[in-house]
Amino acid sequence: MTEGEIMKRIALFTILALCLALVPVLSWAGQTTGSIGIGIQGVDIDDSREGAAEYLTADQGGNATFDMNINGNHSGIKYDFGINFLHEDDLGGQIDLDLKRYFRTKNSYQKFIHWLENDDLVNDNVDPDFRFPTDMSASNPYYMAINPKGVMCAPNAVSYNIAVARNTSWGDDLYVTREELVSDNEFIIPGAEFIKIHAKYRLEKREGYEQTRTLSKCSGCHLAADRHKIDETTQDFQIGATAHLGLVTLDYTFLRREFDEDSNAPTQTYMSAGGLVKKMAIDASDGEVIYAATPDSEKDSHIFKAQVALPMNTSIFASYVHTEIDNNDAQDNNVGDVTISDDPSYDYDAYAVRVTSSPVNFMTMSFKYRHEDLDADDVTIQYDDSAYDPQGADSAALDPSLFGLHGFSQEHDGWPWERESSLSRETDTYGAKFKFKVAKRTNLLVSWEREVDDVDAEWEETADTYSIALNSRFFDHLHLRMEYSYEDIDDPFANPHAAYADPQAMQAWLAGAQNVLIDAGCTGDCSNKTTSACMPHPGISTATEYYVMYNSRQIDLTSEPENVHQFKAHATYHFTPRVTLSGHFHYDLEEVDMDAPGHGNSFDKEMLAVGADLFVAPMDNLTFTFAYNYMDMEDQAFLSAVAYGG
Repeated sequence: MTEGEIMKRIALFTILALCLALVPVLSWAGQTTGSIGIGIQGVDIDDSREGAAEYLTADQGGNATFDMNINGNHSGIKYDFGINFLHEDDLGGQIDLDLKRYFRTKNSYQKFIHWLENDDLVNDNVDPDFRFPTDMSASNPYYMAINPKGVMCAPNAVSYNIAVARNTSWGDDLYVTREELVSDNEFIIPGAEFIKIHAKYRLEKREGYEQTRTLSKCSGCHLAADRHKIDETTQDFQIGATAHLGLVTLDYTFLRREFDEDSNAPTQTYMSAGGLVKKMAIDASDGEVIYAATPDSEKDSHIFKAQVALPMNTSIFASYVHTEIDNNDAQDNNVGDVTISDDPSYDYDAYAVRVTSSPVNFMTMSFKYRHEDLDADDVTIQYDDSAYDPQGADSAALDPSLFGLHGFSQEHDGWPWERESSLSRETDTYGAKFKFKVAKRTNLLVSWEREVDDVDAEWEETADTYSIALNSRFFDHLHLRMEYSYEDIDDPFANPHAAYADPQAMQAWLAGAQNVLIDAGCTGDCSNKTTSACMPHPGISTATEYYVMYNSRQIDLTSEPENVHQFKAHATYHFTPRVTLSGHFHYDLEEVDMDAPGHGNSFDKEMLAVGADLFVAPMDNLTFTFAYNYMDMEDQAFLSAVAYGG
């Protein structure tokens, strides 16, 4: 029996034994109070519900609601029971018990639905020549350019091999039903009250359907989507203890998390594709391939905490976390001629320390440091000799700088490649915070934090965040909080090799390549030509844009900002104990700096959110809340491409 299984059984037996104390409570009367609420909820949804109503379970029209709460206190024994019901798929409840502080248990259950987006994989706002196919339906959900466009002679018939994007779940409702059961327990040992045992159990179920996407042909130009069934179970088992030893407090917690996915992974069937020989160029094989698979996994965490109280209102807090995560479904994959050695798992270690002190009554200061080390397994990929050679027996490209690896040059055949994990990294976080009492009921907070993220896969990012906040109650009935923060990010993460250094030159090259096709017999209208006669083929080195365009992109692009400004304000005014007015304001400005020809030098992301709410309680058992919220967001991204445009 492994260490994790032993700790799991201890946690289960501990929780079961402690929860048996609930039984005698059912026969006690004592001082008990309760409330029952019955209401009506009206719902009206326009257009898609995946936006503002993505968590709204109730059906259109009116729905009855119900909630009940019972709590009491009998000779130091406290209990609290409550349930709420909005819909058969939106309900919850809790049972809490406190046995004279020697045993405390909090138990809750929640269920709700999350509606998900079903992307049809087309964008009719970009291409002025785009038209939905007249025969597009749920039973025939294929998309391609109906009419030939340009000298590349787009296909003019619906077919699996030429469909640019297809969604086989087009129009279906996608959703996930989430259920969670939590039992959190504490037990103090009689006669050793300085020791507290704590145990927790959590069960989460996610069932429903989500959209999965994969490549339907040779690259990101060709996409396929389908509806994938979800049947996930997550279980957490925690056991630990806290000891209060005078000025020192020690705590240890063990966590075992088990994740199981009981549904089958989606599959995509790949067929031969004319001149490309195989539809999936990366493995050169036909048949069924699994994608978007979620593996079963196990996670073990050991968490140590310590706190020491020192003179002059000073305390030191330190912690250490060690986590191991294993993929239970990992194995070496042999897909066609490609062998992928895959045994993903990772270890995580984190050290943290924080010092807090109030040497004078008008100032509190805090300093922190945290080091995180995430070590994930690298992946070794072996390329076997390719059965497909676009340039004949000798695949040396005319221009190696353009063709590169996509040219299948012989020097690259059969080599193993070590792909470094993008998870592996070391992160250091430093910070300082000062709180000043500048006036009666008015505090000023100033803070700084630096985070250095050193990714093993050759990337390092440094972010400095400065903030200042004012928290005040100027008058008895007015509470105001304002905060401004500025974040300076050095070398934000970018998508390497995402843009052309000279897009005009690339366009000129493509025009020349297309002219070669025209000279070869494609007239441009393709009225009397077959698809294969009009498409670029291997062997026409100056016309193979499929092998040249991607390798010609050498400039990094990013949608991550280098500077972030954020301002937040919140005010609350109490007219009377029964009438309260609140308002909030939130503005974000992110400045993205890049230097890519054809894409501009910079752009801004902006977000504005304002709102107000009025709380009115005309009587003890009747309350009203009126609220209004407005949000406006502007964003840009240069890392995506329309599916049908390539």
